[in-house]
Amino acid sequence: MRIVGAKQVTPPLPLSKKPSPFGLTFFITGRFTPNPHLGFCRLTSLFDQGAWTDNPERVPGFAYADLCQCHIAVIRKKSLMRRKQAILCIAVLLIPVVSQADFLIQNARIIDGTGNPEFVGSVRVAGQRIAEIGDLQPLSDEIVFRVDGMVLAPGFIDTHSHHDSNIASNRSALAAVSQGITTIVRGQDGDSGYTNDPYTSLADFNGMIRQAPVAVNIASFSGHNSIRREVLGNDFARPASTSEINAMASLLSLDMEAGALGLSTGLEYEPGMYASTEEVISLAAVAAEAGGRYTSHIRSEERGFWESIDETIRIGRDAGIPVQISHIKLSTTSLWGETERLLDRLNAARASGVDVTADIYPY
Repeated sequence: MRIVGAKQVTPPLPLSKKPSPFGLTFFITGRFTPNPHLGFCRLTSLFDQGAWTDNPERVPGFAYADLCQCHIAVIRKKSLMRRKQAILCIAVLLIPVVSQADFLIQNARIIDGTGNPEFVGSVRVAGQRIAEIGDLQPLSDEIVFRVDGMVLAPGFIDTHSHHDSNIASNRSALAAVSQGITTIVRGQDGDSGYTNDPYTSLADFNGMIRQAPVAVNIASFSGHNSIRREVLGNDFARPASTSEINAMASLLSLDMEAGALGLSTGLEYEPGMYASTEEVISLAAVAAEAGGRYTSHIRSEERGFWESIDETIRIGRDAGIPVQISHIKLSTTSLWGETERLLDRLNAARASGVDVTADIYPY
């Protein structure tokens, strides 16, 4: 038996364990309390369930992390309050692990992501798989990590990520994994291009990631701005014709077949800002037919805010698709104090049958 301690170092690559739709990695964290002021609720409520379930199937459209990574990160979190603003401080500790070695993480506070209460126990990893969870004793030939009092949990899912913008040159994804994020959802705000190409089909993107794996799992939306620019070229400052909308629908269908989660728009940006609501409804209906969702950086987060909220609700209703408002905010002084009005409008839409949800920045 070999006892190994933890030391503070640069954030590592995560340890991949088993193929699954949402997880190859788990994180150990010093103290875990979901805190809405720190914005952690959205992430921590979406654990990488596959890290704890026996599901070897891969989901089409997901780009999976390399199964041969060789580190676990141990992170300690502490919140500080200053001027009524919450600041999240993270000190990252590294446990070095031989890639193929079996090991035991002993005496951890385990939060398994199922909603069950935490419990104290140990986790044995054998052959890059979780073999046992419980009150375990070390074997004679395994490495043991004693993490007394620290929390062991599946990795987090970042449901609105732009880490893919430079992940080709930063395959370790340190900005994500050092926060405990092991799955990112890209293609946000209408942009699903990759590297310097404004348009990249999901099939091509997944192929490139498989050729050069990265440290996190990746799920994707199909970006409206990307497919609109591909079809209209530089002549995009106008409404699209019926034939052009059909061409965009064909590209979207291919992405949905390749595993896209749905359609994303960035209607405050070019070229999406020139699209009519009807254009977006037509495309959202294509995603809906394939079982997808619609997520949007809405057309205006300032002066046209209420009209944009109504447009998003209409898209959900007319296309028959769940809709997500990205990073919803009351960003101008004229909107301050209107939280109840906003919530009432969203709740009224939900009561009428539109599956509308929203997320906020964690800061």
